[in-house]
Amino acid sequence: MTTRGASQWYYRTRDIVKEIVKSPLEASAITRELLRVRIGYDNHKHVIDQPITITTETLSQLADDLQKIKENWPVQYIVGVANFCDKEYIVTYDVLIPRCSTEAVVNHLIANPAYQQEPPNTILDLCTGSGCIAITLAHHWPNAHIEGHDISKEALAVAEKNGQKHHVNITWQQRDILQDNYPLPPQDIIISNPPYLIDSDKEEMHARVLDHEPHIALFGPKHHPPLHYEKIATIAKRSLTPRGTLYTEVHEDHAVAIVNTFKKKGLYEPTIHRDIQGFDRWITAKNRPNQG
Repeated sequence: MTTRGASQWYYRTRDIVKEIVKSPLEASAITRELLRVRIGYDNHKHVIDQPITITTETLSQLADDLQKIKENWPVQYIVGVANFCDKEYIVTYDVLIPRCSTEAVVNHLIANPAYQQEPPNTILDLCTGSGCIAITLAHHWPNAHIEGHDISKEALAVAEKNGQKHHVNITWQQRDILQDNYPLPPQDIIISNPPYLIDSDKEEMHARVLDHEPHIALFGPKHHPPLHYEKIATIAKRSLTPRGTLYTEVHEDHAVAIVNTFKKKGLYEPTIHRDIQGFDRWITAKNRPNQG
């Protein structure tokens, strides 16, 4: 076993990571998450340089972790967890790593004043992945009937584990929105973060994403990239209740085209919303026009 002050463990590890990733900010974030999971390091609690003792097995694990960082593995896959809306989720190579852009969509949905007055009864999360969206909404509206659908049975296995971890009751189903007829009961909310990248995006993608995150969850069909949105719009038009709303994350370069697709499919008031960086990031649309 080896004992050092908490700050020594942090700075020694961060300096190694910084040599790999070159970005000081990124190195700090990776190091904090790595040490949080492996040795219980908390930069808020360890302001005073408390000693931390690490076993030989943990030191060996950290050496393996640093090797994976050199191989461009995302730290979330290395430690097996990721944060989303202040909660920790299990992640494996079968699901996308939850992102801040998706948190923004969920927070916008939860803040909708209409749901403060009359909470949704039914919610459908299409392309659910790790289940983080559905589970967040289940925490906020525990009485709602919520379903999470995904084409990947491996992703659904992760979602189910996360549902058990967070003690929520969600129905998980393996469904292919590009193939299924999708008979559904009426839904007050349909939300989706579908595959929306195209091949030309690969040139600008970090190897950490391109080499390790599941392409089935990243890229739309090569023959027709907007197909997911066309299918989602069809499902929404058929299944949303009169007060129902669709929320879907989009590629910033394709938002206007998707709005036009939604209009052609008969959805009302498709609206583009921007993230904190000013990028077009998600679209909302309704099944019926506002009556007021």
